[in-house]
Amino acid sequence: MKTLNKTVSASVLAGAVALAASAPALAETYVSIGTAKATGSWYPLGAALSTVVSKHAAGVTAKVESTKGGMANVHLLAKKQVDIAFVPPWAIADARKGAGAYKGKKGFPVKVSGWLGFAPNYLTIMVPADSAIKSVNDLRGKRVNMGAPGTFNRPILRMVLNEQGIGVKDVKAFDIALGPAVNRLKNRQLDVVWWWAATPASAFTDASVSLNTRLVGLSPATVTQLTGKYSWFSAGAIAAGIYKGTAQKTPTVFTKISAAMLSSIPDEVAYKMTKAVFENLDELGAIHPVFKKLSKINVLEGLSIPIHPGAEKYFREVGVPGLDAFVKKMAQ
Repeated sequence: MKTLNKTVSASVLAGAVALAASAPALAETYVSIGTAKATGSWYPLGAALSTVVSKHAAGVTAKVESTKGGMANVHLLAKKQVDIAFVPPWAIADARKGAGAYKGKKGFPVKVSGWLGFAPNYLTIMVPADSAIKSVNDLRGKRVNMGAPGTFNRPILRMVLNEQGIGVKDVKAFDIALGPAVNRLKNRQLDVVWWWAATPASAFTDASVSLNTRLVGLSPATVTQLTGKYSWFSAGAIAAGIYKGTAQKTPTVFTKISAAMLSSIPDEVAYKMTKAVFENLDELGAIHPVFKKLSKINVLEGLSIPIHPGAEKYFREVGVPGLDAFVKKMAQ
């Protein structure tokens, strides 16, 4: 986070005598929001937030940043290369404690706080309409994208495969991002593209327009397996008509993504940003439909670390349900 002091000076000359008067300094705070690749589903979400925050939070200018994705964002926060970032809830919880994959790593534990829980990311599996793939079990031996290094897609897609008794060695895995994967699907160089994405994701929209496609859903048994074993999975469905060729809703699972911010962000700045978001949800929703689902009722969903004091102050003012219980839980 950068603060730029702008000083405006006025000089008054009277004969040979110059009198200088300076106006009070005005501080502008700049915050960066780490998202993912510009072709992914997270970048437009960050762009929407930065637009609304910059417009409505006095003295705050937010800028969206293209990054390598959720897992990489955790490290960007640790290095203070971004001020806010979209992160998987389980990863940021470990990073804050210096546990799991971050135990003993330089820069961890990282001093971060929770901001917003939002953006359900649905497991989206797209294939050409004439594909023989009907389920995850059919991915054996198929050309499959597993996500670029640094994205949270890689570890979470492995979880889905493992629950079906499939290892990465059992598929022809391509470690590429969503945009390049969709291009390969359109050129018939991949058999399937799957990703965790907020809907609609522009890359999937592009694929469905350029190629006759359909979505592959999860069976009730698979949904039960995943939600029973992993607390961050919830049962859900991709709505009919989200993408061309999807006349019916597609059963799947989703996980919410959270926005975390450096704890060093001043309380006043965090408060103004939070207020700007919640007092302009209609404007946010007009920019990206994901924000039409955000409210004080569900903002805590997806958060796995203590809330920033500035955001908490605003949440108390508007009466976010379950706030006291959440704060107590995070303090344990």
